[in-house]
Amino acid sequence: YKTNYFISNQANRITEYIIKKYCDIPEFLWKKYEGYGVFRNKINKKWYAIIMNIDKSKIDNSSGEIEIINLKLDSKEINNLLTKKGFYKAYHMNSNSWISIVLNDSIKDEIIIELINKSYDIINNRR
Repeated sequence: YKTNYFISNQANRITEYIIKKYCDIPEFLWKKYEGYGVFRNKINKKWYAIIMNIDKSKIDNSSGEIEIINLKLDSKEINNLLTKKGFYKAYHMNSNSWISIVLNDSIKDEIIIELINKSYDIINNRR
């Protein structure tokens, strides 16, 4: 039996990875934003990922509900990723330190997982 925390299959696959790798279950901190799940390190309490369902108009010129993941990355990597499809300036976070990735299977899970691991390393000061 698997718990589906989010709407999209990709968001739930990514969540399964995070739970298995880091033993971090998403925290739903806001009643007003029930679909916003935060992942944070248990020891230092720093966030390294947040999955949100938002209207796409928040990140580009189209509309409709989508899910995104925000990850903390270094600014050089963010600038490089912003030149690629599916990557956006961070919604609702500091865009110098965070990036938004659409979770609609346009970016392969493996790429997102690699970025999650980098984000986790950054919040643990391993980089």
